[in-house]
Amino acid sequence: MSQMSQAAQNLNWLITNFVDNT
Repeated sequence: MSQMSQAAQNLNWLITNFVDNT
């Protein structure tokens, strides 16, 4: 579960970074 949570957080960070850059 910890690994899944970390993956979700990483994805969320990537999306946020992408949207912030756009």
